[in-house]
Amino acid sequence: MRKKEKYYLTSSISEMIKMEQLKKMKPTSVLVNTSLGELVNENDLTEALITGIIRNAAIDVFAGINVFAEDGFSISHPYFSLDKILLTPHVSAGSEESLAISRSGGAMAVVDVLSGKSPANIVNPGAMPKLKLKQ
Repeated sequence: MRKKEKYYLTSSISEMIKMEQLKKMKPTSVLVNTSLGELVNENDLTEALITGIIRNAAIDVFAGINVFAEDGFSISHPYFSLDKILLTPHVSAGSEESLAISRSGGAMAVVDVLSGKSPANIVNPGAMPKLKLKQ
C-alpha cells in the first residue's frame, strides 16, 4: 500500500496559476506541474489549452484526479479529452537511478547527523535538533 504523501497546501498557493497567469505566458509556452495539483486551476488550464493561450502542458499531479484510487479513477476529467497535454501518475521520479540516489542521500544524511554535522539538504530547518551541528 502506498504511503500517503504529506504536503502543505495553503490558501496563498492554492490555484496560484489561473487564467490571469496563463494569459501572461507566450502562446508557445508549455506548463509543467510536478509539484501540487492544487497549484493550477485545472478548468482554466483546460480552457487555455483548448483556446491556444498556451501550447501544451505536462502534468504529473492533479487536484481532481486520484490516480491512486483503489477502484481506479474516472476519465471524465477534462484533461482526458485534450491532445495537448501529457499526463503521468506522479511516479516520474520513481526510476531505479532516482531511488538509488534517494537511498544513498538519506543514508549520508544519517551519517552526517551522527557525526555531528548538519545534513546537506534540510527540508524543514525549524525541526533541527537542539544539538549543535557543524555547518
